[in-house]
Amino acid sequence: MRTETEILLNATAFAPAAKALFHYAKTKRKSLSLAFIGQRLDIKSRGHLSEIFAGKRPLHAGKVAALAEVLGLEGAEREYFTLLRADDAGDEQRLTLLRRVLTAHEPQAPAHLGEMFLAFKVFAAFSLFGDRPTRHQLVDFFGKANCQDIDRGLALLIENDLVVVKGQTYVAQADRVIFRDDGTGFSLRDYFATSLNDARDHLGRWLGRRDQALFQASIISVSREAFSRALPDVKARLREEQARLEDESGDMLVHFNVQIYPVEP
Repeated sequence: MRTETEILLNATAFAPAAKALFHYAKTKRKSLSLAFIGQRLDIKSRGHLSEIFAGKRPLHAGKVAALAEVLGLEGAEREYFTLLRADDAGDEQRLTLLRRVLTAHEPQAPAHLGEMFLAFKVFAAFSLFGDRPTRHQLVDFFGKANCQDIDRGLALLIENDLVVVKGQTYVAQADRVIFRDDGTGFSLRDYFATSLNDARDHLGRWLGRRDQALFQASIISVSREAFSRALPDVKARLREEQARLEDESGDMLVHFNVQIYPVEP
């Protein structure tokens, strides 16, 4: 079964996307109906709504956000859906960026791969060399003192099918890796702890470099409802900024580490 993201990316226009999303949403919420959507959008005629889904009538631009909410879209998916309805051709650049955010391939990290944090740094460094670095390039980047760790990291990446060897080069088989906090092996929580320790070790070097680094802690008071409502969009914006910054011709790695969570009393 296709997901909301797959439906959006495969849609050629707003109407077929809306229709497919409606049918997909119905598989998750049996009570969802044209009558319910019409009530939320203040469209009294079911025939009117059917014609919108069929592409025979346009949906008023002011009602697109309400439809996206009813269909369960959030963050980048909601904005992508909204832009499909837009008539301005200048939105194509924005759609291109959102496609990059939505198509980011994020396989789950095998639990035992967390035995060595440097393996993930090595994996991330592949992008600096067109995703096809040689061992010499990696050693030159990380330093000869880390040769053994680099070799162990490459061995783990190869073992878990994230990297394959082709001649003198190592070729990445995925764009990125994420961590699942599923209680087995190396979890998301473990990764955060390790990355924070890594940041602490380099704090003195970068703390004063406001032009290249940011270390900031803030505590604000919010309502639970507002926090829950805003968090999906905050996550989407962070993913978007990463996608915007990521560059195939990059010459450095940036540690992007953000924690947003309620403070327990």
